[in-house]
Amino acid sequence: MTFEIYLLYFKWDLLTNHLLTNHEIIFSAEVPKLCRMEADGGPCRSYLRRYAFNLSSMRCEEFIYGGCYGNGNNFRDLQSCVDHCLPERS
Repeated sequence: MTFEIYLLYFKWDLLTNHLLTNHEIIFSAEVPKLCRMEADGGPCRSYLRRYAFNLSSMRCEEFIYGGCYGNGNNFRDLQSCVDHCLPERS
């Protein structure tokens, strides 16, 4: 899945008396599939601090992992999450 951030800009055309819009892509990135999964603490009862990539905020965030099941969006430390999930600029 590719995410793009656009820069929108507007100008007024004095000849036609209309507002004109234009845009350009300023950031385009691919987020790995496992990083698109929601954080899943699993059903077990351990209390392990882990990190998961939050697709809405585009950041790695801490969550509590129960110690079993869950999914691949589960990293032992913040740097591992960042290295794996934060997209590279293209």
